[in-house]
This record gives sequence, structure tokens and C-alpha cells, in this order.
Amino acid sequence: MLCLTAAFALTTACGKAALPPQPPESFSATADIRAGEVHMKAALRQASPGSLRAEFSAPPELKDMTLELNGTNARLIHGEIEEKWPAEALPETGFLRLLRQALLQVRTDGAIAVPERNGGWRLDGESGGYRYSALLDTNGRLSRLTAPDLALAVTLTYAAG
Repeated sequence: MLCLTAAFALTTACGKAALPPQPPESFSATADIRAGEVHMKAALRQASPGSLRAEFSAPPELKDMTLELNGTNARLIHGEIEEKWPAEALPETGFLRLLRQALLQVRTDGAIAVPERNGGWRLDGESGGYRYSALLDTNGRLSRLTAPDLALAVTLTYAAG
């Protein structure tokens, strides 16, 4: 009973459920992406909500490739090649589109986030018929995204400052 009372006290303040802090509108992070057997690394930047840019450093065949989602547009840059298309042409289950959706969901649906033991938060969502879980750190920043049915896990490490 004492544990239940303590847990309730940690998640409420003056009768209101505790809410995660609003995530930053812009950030830089390193993304460690595991999609099935594929392991990717990218520098991830968000200039404003809904605008993401991933600059890949691994695996070697993706090194120096950049993928951007900006509003309703997507752009791929690799060496001299640059391709543009509507953002909805990217699969809803692709890691960048899932990340963008989760980041936007955190901004709009933070009230339904569930407190975690480490002081962070968990927010669940769906894209393309697949469930995902977004873990937020104590600052409201997305720290991990998992979509088990897609064998996808993305871990973000934020730049200092």
C-alpha cells in the first residue's frame, strides 16, 4: 500500500497528473538505428517541429547520404544525386517518418505520456498499422523509439548544450 501511495504521489501534484516537459523545438542528436539486421548511424537535426534531417555515417554504403523530411516534402542527397518527392511517398514505417510522428505526438499528446521509474516518460503511438513506443528523458526529449513488429529501435544521444 505504501508503494502504491508513493507512486501516486510521484505522478500527481495538487490533484493533477504530472506532465512531461515540452520537448525542444530544435535539437541535434546522434541516432543509433537498428532495423532488423541493419545497423545505421546518423547525425539527426530538427530545425523546427516536423522538419528532420538525417546525415548517415554508417553503414559504409550510406555514408555521406542525407535524408530530409520538411513539412510535406522529402529529399535525398548522396554525392551528386539529389531526389525530391512528397513526404507521404516514404513508408509510414520508415525510421525517419516514425521519428517525426513520435516527436510531433510528444508535442501534442504529452498529457497521455506514462511516467517511467527513471523519471522519464513513455508515449505509445501507431504508424502504418504498427505500434511504437517513444521514451522521453526527464527534459521531455525523445531518447528511444521502438517498433517491435518492425524490428526497429532508434536511440538518440543529444549534443551538449
